[in-house]
Amino acid sequence: ILFVCYGNINRSALAEKYFLKVAHFLPVNALSAGFHEDAGRPADPTMVEIAAESGVDMKSCFSKRLDKAMLQQSDIIFVMELRHLQRIQNEFPEASSKTYLLGAGLKSSGSIEISDPYGKERNDYAECAKRIYRHVDNVIANLAPTKNKEQNG
Repeated sequence: ILFVCYGNINRSALAEKYFLKVAHFLPVNALSAGFHEDAGRPADPTMVEIAAESGVDMKSCFSKRLDKAMLQQSDIIFVMELRHLQRIQNEFPEASSKTYLLGAGLKSSGSIEISDPYGKERNDYAECAKRIYRHVDNVIANLAPTKNKEQNG
């Protein structure tokens, strides 16, 4: 699984670290990246704090620039905003069929986009993190075998 956002210092980095923490029992790897030109930037300190409150360690996160190899190696790609989806469709059309909005997986009255909290209030970071946790939990639920699936499989 590849999680993608613009800068890879907040949303996609959190999604990756949370997925790896919660889905450790699944034989699935996760990675994150962004479109930002500069790789190697540390995770946003506010998001590092917010994540730590939920037991997610982002202290060792450094941004990665999205490249073709990452897309090719990924079975599924989750982006945070429509413009990320459109950018992958335009720049990497071969990855279009396996790219989805992370926020589109659950019925909600809110937006299917997960907006960037960068430079906003701490509460915006906390709300963003809650949304990411909820949507990543949904991804995990769809990947994890259940008793019902095992009985019918």
